[in-house]
Amino acid sequence: MYETRTKINIMTVNGIVRNISEVKKEMRNNISELVSKRSLLSLWQRVQADVCEEMNLDENKIVYSAMKEAADQITSFIPNMSSSIKAQLLPLQGVPWKEWSQNLKTVNKSSKYKDMQENGLIRNKMIEARQSQFHICENLGPFMSMFIDKILQILPYEKETKVFVVWLKIFFDERSQHILPEYLERYKSKWQELKSAQDQNDSKETIDRLQLQLSEREYELAEASFGFEHLCREMGQMYEAMMESNLPTPVKYQTIKSALPHISAKLLLMGHPFEVMDGDTANVPLLWVKAVLKTDTEFWKVDFIERNVWFAVCCWHRTLHTRCLYATCTSFRQHKAYDYVLVIDAEGLRAPQLAHAKRSHDNELATFVVGLGDVTIVNVKGENTEEVQDVLQIVVHAFLRLKLANERLNLKPKCVFVHQNVSAPDANEKLTQQRTSFVRTLDTMTLAAARVLNIADTNSFRQVINFDSETNVWYFSDLWYGDPPMAPRGTYFTITDTISRIEDLWNGILKDDFAFSFRNSLEVKAYSSLERQCQNLTWILEKYVVEFVKSEAKSMLINCLNDHELENVFLKIVAQVASEIEKQVKISCNELDSFVERSTLKDVMLQWTESKKTSFILSERNLVLKAESNIRNIKEEIKIQRLKSERRRITK
Repeated sequence: MYETRTKINIMTVNGIVRNISEVKKEMRNNISELVSKRSLLSLWQRVQADVCEEMNLDENKIVYSAMKEAADQITSFIPNMSSSIKAQLLPLQGVPWKEWSQNLKTVNKSSKYKDMQENGLIRNKMIEARQSQFHICENLGPFMSMFIDKILQILPYEKETKVFVVWLKIFFDERSQHILPEYLERYKSKWQELKSAQDQNDSKETIDRLQLQLSEREYELAEASFGFEHLCREMGQMYEAMMESNLPTPVKYQTIKSALPHISAKLLLMGHPFEVMDGDTANVPLLWVKAVLKTDTEFWKVDFIERNVWFAVCCWHRTLHTRCLYATCTSFRQHKAYDYVLVIDAEGLRAPQLAHAKRSHDNELATFVVGLGDVTIVNVKGENTEEVQDVLQIVVHAFLRLKLANERLNLKPKCVFVHQNVSAPDANEKLTQQRTSFVRTLDTMTLAAARVLNIADTNSFRQVINFDSETNVWYFSDLWYGDPPMAPRGTYFTITDTISRIEDLWNGILKDDFAFSFRNSLEVKAYSSLERQCQNLTWILEKYVVEFVKSEAKSMLINCLNDHELENVFLKIVAQVASEIEKQVKISCNELDSFVERSTLKDVMLQWTESKKTSFILSERNLVLKAESNIRNIKEEIKIQRLKSERRRITK
C-alpha cells in the first residue's frame, strides 16, 4: 500500500548521531504525514483492491467475479436480523445433536443409568435423534443445498475453491460486524441492570429474573454469531446422520455422503480450520473426524502422512463466541523436514461466558486437548500461573485415571508455558525462584492425585507430563522479541495412528466416571479396586472365549467329513458358544458380588455394583458376535484348504 510513499530520516549530522528522542519524534511526524495523504478504506474496499491487484489475467478476473457471485447468492438466504439464524439455516446443530451428545455421555458412564433396560432406552433415543437429523437432510434448505452443490462443483479446482471460501468468509465477517454489536449492547445493558439490582440489594426474585434474562441475552448473542466453521459443522452432522440413522440413504444423497469428508479434507490442507471438538456440546463427532482423516484421496499423499508435528494450543481465555477445538494444517514444504504442521486450537477453557456450566466442560476439554497433542502451549497472561494450576490438576488426575483404565493410552505429552506481556527482558533469569516454586506445586498435586489412585510409582509432575522448568518456560514482552521458537519436531505418525489416538482418548474421557471431579479418597480407592476386579473378570471372560474358539471349536470343525456336516456343526458351535458365554457372564456377576461382599469398602462400592454388572451383560452380545465371526473364519479356512487339496489331487 505504501511502497511508493517514503521519507528519509537523517540519523547523523556531521558524523554525530542525533538524539534518539528527536529521531523518534521526526519518524512519528513523517508516518502521520504519509498516512494522512491516503484516504481511509473500509475492510471491504481493501479486500477488493487487493484482489484486483492479484487478478491481472482475464482468467483470474472471471474466477474472481464468478466465485463472488456464487458466494453472494448463498449468503442472500441469511436473514439480516435474527438471533435464530442457526436454527433456520443449520438445523442439524440444534436440539437433536445436543440431545444425542448428552445421551452419548450418559450411556458411556455406568453411574448414569440403573440397568440394561434404561441403557437400551437411551440408545433408542440416540437413534431417534439421528433419524430426526436424517429427515432434516431429506428436506435440506436452499442455503446448505446451494453451498454443497457449489463446493462439490468447484472442489477439483483449487483456485476456485480458495476464492469461493474466502468470499464466504468475507460476507460472514461483514454481517457479524453489523449484527453482533447490537446483540452485545443488549447483553451489556442487561448486565448493568443486574449489577445495579445487586448493588441495591433488590429482592431475590428480581435478581433471579434478571439473571435469567441475562442468560437469554447471552444465548442470543452466541446464536447470532455465524461463520464458515458452522457450515463445516453442519456438513459433519449431515454425514453422521446419514451413517447412523439406520435408514436407507436415497440415491441422490449417496454421492453427497461420500463427498462430504473429501470437502473437509481438502479445506484442511488448504489451511482452513477443521473442527475436532464441538464446543457447544463438548463432544467429538468421532465418525466424522475419522472419515475426514481416512479420506482416500490424493490430498493425503504427502509427507504429512509420515512426518508431522502436532501442537495442542491451549488458550485459557477463549475468543468471543468460538467454543470448539480446531485443527489447522499449515504447509511448511520449504523447510524440507516435514510438509505440514497440524495445530489444534482449544477455544473455550476458562471462559467467563461458560461460568454457569458444570466444571466438567473445562476438565474434559483440557484433558482431551493436552492428551491429543505432542506439545501443549499453555498461554499465560503475565507472570502469574495460578489460573492454570487448577485445570492442570484435573488433567494430571485424569491422565493417571485413564492409564489405569486403558494401558493403550500412552499419555505423556509435553507442556510449554508461554508467559505473555512480561515487561522485564531478563525475566528468565529473575524468575528462577518462581519457576522452582511452580514445579514444586505441580509435583505436590501430582503426588496427591497418585496417592488417591493408589499409584505408588508416580511422585512428580514430569512423570505424567514431560516438562522441564528451564527449557519449557518462555517469557516474552508483547511483540518486542517476536514469537517463541518453534517446538522440536514431534514423533512419527500415520493418519491411522492419529485417528486411533483421537478415538482412544475421547472414548476414555467418555467412559471415565469420575476423572473430572475429585471426590473423597475413600470413594476413589473403592472405585479403583472395583474396576480392577471388573477388568480381571473381563479378561478371564475374553480369554475363555478365545481358547474355546481356538481349541474346541476348531477341533470340531476340522473333524467334519464334508461341507454339509461342516455347516451343521458350525451352527451347533455358535449356539453352544452363546450358551457358554451367557453362563460365564452369570459367573462373572456372581464373582463380582462375592468380591464386593468380602471387601471392607462394601458400603462405598454398592453404588457402582449394579452398573458394572450391567456392563458385563451388555458385553455378552459383542462377545457372541466376535466368537461367531472367528468361528466362521475358521470354517472358511477349512473349506479353502479342502478345495486346494482337491485340486492338487485332481491335477495329479
